[in-house]
Amino acid sequence: MFKEVELGRHANDINALKCSDSISYCFAISSTKKLFYKTSSTMIFIWFICSFLIFIISFILLLVFFERYRSIESRVIRGIRKNCFYCLYQPIVALESRKVVGCEVLARFRDDKGELSPADFIPIIIKRGRTWNFTKKIINQFSLDAPHLKRSGDNLKVSFNFFAQDIDSGIILEILEKNWLKNEHFTFVIEVTEDEKLSNLSSVEVLNKLRSNGYLIAIDDFGTGYSNLRELKEFPCHILKIDKTFVSEMEDGAIRSSLIPHIVGISKMIDVAIVAEGIEYGEQQAALIKLGIDYGQGYLFGKPMKPEYFRKIFL
Repeated sequence: MFKEVELGRHANDINALKCSDSISYCFAISSTKKLFYKTSSTMIFIWFICSFLIFIISFILLLVFFERYRSIESRVIRGIRKNCFYCLYQPIVALESRKVVGCEVLARFRDDKGELSPADFIPIIIKRGRTWNFTKKIINQFSLDAPHLKRSGDNLKVSFNFFAQDIDSGIILEILEKNWLKNEHFTFVIEVTEDEKLSNLSSVEVLNKLRSNGYLIAIDDFGTGYSNLRELKEFPCHILKIDKTFVSEMEDGAIRSSLIPHIVGISKMIDVAIVAEGIEYGEQQAALIKLGIDYGQGYLFGKPMKPEYFRKIFL
């Protein structure tokens, strides 16, 4: 066989060709493809099945990974680490003069997949217990934007939304310990969304401490949640923000809009200011002024915008 191989006359596949270093012999071993497949068919079949299963499992795992990677929840959690949140600023005005007296800091989200609305990311942040990490990111972003918002004259009131659990736990007091929101050009407003129930005992102490350090306290979306007159007397509140749904239903004479005069009465009773949210038309502005509401916020006066645009238009 070796001589045939050496002469190039061997047509079969060569599996081994070896010459000895100690004796003058060489040998060759050959096998046809047919014989190889016949003797190895079982092993080949097993190898094929295993390879196919590995491919299917890997493909499924890859799909699961990309599905989780692209899911809204994963995007939000990654976004907190990778600074995908940014701030827009919406003006708050005196209704009669339309003079800007403050602004609300509104969190927005953008990553390489696109934008997410607060309705998408806020529930996830609450569910995953990342409320304070998120809030610190927003405060830090405001610190970077603050130079664009400075103005001469009266201090601009800057409103931040805080989660009820961060007030209840007292972790919000870090802003006092670390002086995160100390700036002579601004008066800071702590907004608490009314539909997040506060614990009367612990929250009152925390809010009183914030108030004694110069912060204003506002109840956001008033009229949609848990607050009642008794609680308003207990909480150290400076501002009530009427939810935009009250304003949007004014023209239809809906029951909800008819509650606005009662809210105005409550505010006078406990001596707090009112800000009406969601004002889009001049007719709404005029009606709110007649009802005795001094301040407003909405698209009629300005949409949420970047700080440099806010300064250019309003300051």
